Amino acid sequence: SSTLCVMAQVYDCVLKGSLSHIVFVRSKYFSALFHFFCQFQIVHTSIRVLARQHHQDMSASNIRFVEGLREATRRYRGVFFSASLLRKGSISGSQLQQSSAALLGLDKRVAIVDGVPHRAAVLRVSLESKAKLSEKVGFWTSGEFVHKALAEPMDGQSRKVLGSAVPLKCLATDDPPKIFELSSLAKPRRWAEFMNRGGPLLTDLGKAKRVKRVDDMEDADLVLWDAGEGDSIAYLEATMELCSELKVPFVQLSRSTEACLALTPSHRKDSAEASAISLKKMGGEVHGVGKCLGLPEGLGWDDMGTQDVLLVSGDIGDVLEASQSGVECLLLLTDEARSQLRAFRAAAEAEEA
Repeated sequence: SSTLCVMAQVYDCVLKGSLSHIVFVRSKYFSALFHFFCQFQIVHTSIRVLARQHHQDMSASNIRFVEGLREATRRYRGVFFSASLLRKGSISGSQLQQSSAALLGLDKRVAIVDGVPHRAAVLRVSLESKAKLSEKVGFWTSGEFVHKALAEPMDGQSRKVLGSAVPLKCLATDDPPKIFELSSLAKPRRWAEFMNRGGPLLTDLGKAKRVKRVDDMEDADLVLWDAGEGDSIAYLEATMELCSELKVPFVQLSRSTEACLALTPSHRKDSAEASAISLKKMGGEVHGVGKCLGLPEGLGWDDMGTQDVLLVSGDIGDVLEASQSGVECLLLLTDEARSQLRAFRAAAEAEEA
């Protein structure tokens, strides 16, 4: 209830036009974001004047306002752009192309990251028609993180890393985990998009006997949501009920578990996040893998730490995910962020009623 109330107040601020600038958040102080935003509801002045008036408060809460990307990225060696910025239409392909080229020209490293159950190469192909990016731009997905972890030998370090992110008993044994894939029940939204995915995430791992792909949920150690965004999954509600009844853990690759729960009111019906929350309400075991897991090491940026990189996103949930990984976040107040805030306002009003 308190979270709904605070987020609804944030929406009021955005609605009044108080928050029109880019907001930079030191992500480990995620909760301070909402606390500070709420101050705008009673201060009727421009954002720059307000920034000067509350300089000490912003310093304490590690929130400040910036004029543009160049200022925000000055102290970082690498920049991650969330692929949802392009997918949701928050920025154009040419804008992403220009921004990444400018950063590369400043000797920064650039990567596009996404929370999807596909390999990084699939993300690269899917963006080729929208933005002509340099070959120096890296790509990373939550699906890539899971794939790399499961591809390692049973006693490999990556497997341990996955076990710490998604604590499942089957990951602590020497046996290949038995996985039921929801893509087996899915109908793609667009067949052309489906063909570009290159098949299910675990196909090659099954052939290499790193995992055992099963056709019956009763035989599974875990259920994996590996269907694409917008795919229609047959008998989804019944599938979640069966998952709960059989006590089989459920793993989705759209968001971390904490971010999934935090953004409950804004999830699209029948999405991986909404299904995870529904299952949790039924007493099921749910886990999530976000886009920041495995970064920056997964991109081969071994000479960088999380303090050296910045995530640029228009998704409020990404601020929380970034904080969990020790990455700082530049939050753009996009239509997606506003939509998430509207959902919190509607949920708060419904709760009050």
